[in-house]
Amino acid sequence: MHSKYFYFALVGIVIVAWGSVYPATRYLTMDGLSPYFISVMRVFATFIMSCVTIPLSGQKWNVPAFKKHFWPFVAMGFTGAFGFFILMNLGVQYTEAGKSSLIVGLNPLLIVIFSSILLHEPFGWRKGLGVVLALGGIVLAVAGGGIFAHTGFSLRWPDFILFLAAVCWASYTLLSRRYGHFLSYSQGFFWIFASALVMSLPLLIYYWPCISQLTVKQWLWLLYLGLGPGGVCFLLWAKGINVLGASVCGMINSFMPICSIIISALWLGETLTWIQITGALLVVAGVWQGVNKTALPVNYETGRSLEEADEG
Repeated sequence: MHSKYFYFALVGIVIVAWGSVYPATRYLTMDGLSPYFISVMRVFATFIMSCVTIPLSGQKWNVPAFKKHFWPFVAMGFTGAFGFFILMNLGVQYTEAGKSSLIVGLNPLLIVIFSSILLHEPFGWRKGLGVVLALGGIVLAVAGGGIFAHTGFSLRWPDFILFLAAVCWASYTLLSRRYGHFLSYSQGFFWIFASALVMSLPLLIYYWPCISQLTVKQWLWLLYLGLGPGGVCFLLWAKGINVLGASVCGMINSFMPICSIIISALWLGETLTWIQITGALLVVAGVWQGVNKTALPVNYETGRSLEEADEG
């Protein structure tokens, strides 16, 4: 049995990979690809991976189990894949990658609040203080000097699209925590992206001729987005949510904007200031405050929390 710090690290790796999605998507949109096309190709590539995952796990497609929990998994397909990808890609097309990750980075606050209210996960003063510190750090890290100079940071209509993307992802996380354990990880992964692919079919048919026009570099980035952050990371995130709970994973998700800002600065040449670095350190302090010595919820697989399993 692994310790909770192993799962902290596991979810942390996922967040680093997801932090690369924003600059990669912005690069592809700047290279001329439609945000809708990027979205459906991500869904399509991840769906293909999910088809391979089930046979490799020695399982068969469990249609009766999916029918029994049809609406929750369809809702996860919309909030975690189809809807989230389209809203996020639309927003990133018109907004800097770092700022995009800030708005979607409101996920931790939304997840922690709603998981405490709807799922009755432990909250406590540590987690509350951690959320405040992390959110403040995210604002500093993304707004940079503009927040003090009153320039360079304003809200526009694409930002509201990104806020809806944040709501989608927070909803997916809560749905995954509440219903994900009714199917195995590979089964849930398949049915979520099968549902998302059905939703994406009209767009996939419309953009299908564009596939032949993709460059090798564009192909590689689309495959990376579909198989890495879209495939492997979805499976690891589902595991992390089940073991650590939605609110703890949401706290660790605060690192995602920081990863995005650093990658954007190195790759796209976006500005990185000392204020942003200070904000990043504040996020680290906030996440540590929020997850260290925080009671973990029940793992639905074992019926006990990870801490109870360690004691037993």
